[in-house]
Amino acid sequence: MMRIDERISNILAGAVITDNRLQIRTKLDRQTYLQTNKVLEALGGKWSRSLQAHVFEGDPNEAVAAAIASGEVVDWKREFQFFETPAGLADRMVSQGLRGTSLLEPSAGHGAILEAVKRNPRSRDMALYACELNPLCRARLAERFPDVRLVGEDFLAYRNGSPDCVLMNPPFNGGRDIQHVRHAYEVLRPGGRLVAITSPGWTFRQDQTHRGFREWAQNLAARTEELPHGTFKTSGTMVRATLLVIDKT
Repeated sequence: MMRIDERISNILAGAVITDNRLQIRTKLDRQTYLQTNKVLEALGGKWSRSLQAHVFEGDPNEAVAAAIASGEVVDWKREFQFFETPAGLADRMVSQGLRGTSLLEPSAGHGAILEAVKRNPRSRDMALYACELNPLCRARLAERFPDVRLVGEDFLAYRNGSPDCVLMNPPFNGGRDIQHVRHAYEVLRPGGRLVAITSPGWTFRQDQTHRGFREWAQNLAARTEELPHGTFKTSGTMVRATLLVIDKT
């Protein structure tokens, strides 16, 4: 959580929001601007010099109002480990992973993988499902993909259904990627395919959790590929990542 002092709250309250753009009409000193910009970035805004405004993925009214009312803001990227899947990588995951008639994307974010699924003609008659914990992202998913069924918030609590394929970019921190991949395999239908982006830590770390996951993946004849450094640069992180493919026999 990030606390917002009253001065910044007043600046946000006086901002002008038009569609997905927020403009601050008050002239700010540099220190105050930096503090305000930090809050707006935590809310999901990105400064556009050409528009002279912070641009959001969707309508920021609700998020800004909540921040003003509570005096605090959640940094969604840190809190939910949300780093969007680049389009090229999402297309590769779809080309490798589409199976059967149903697909689930856990931790769907803004729907980058779902969008890639839609681009692939093989998905035309598939039933599409998604989970998403972040309430702002969940609202955006419902708006962008009315034909995708949102079946849960916390994917680790998801128990219903057995999709033919699972395509996922789970949160990495605290070994959550390992937990999510194991759970995805559990809910996957026999004969289905799981394609996941993970931290590369499980491929070499020697603690019990990572070693156990490595042995589990090897026993399942999992296929792995280390993704190029900087794959997620456009998503705001230089984190290293691995592509993991598992078939459930």
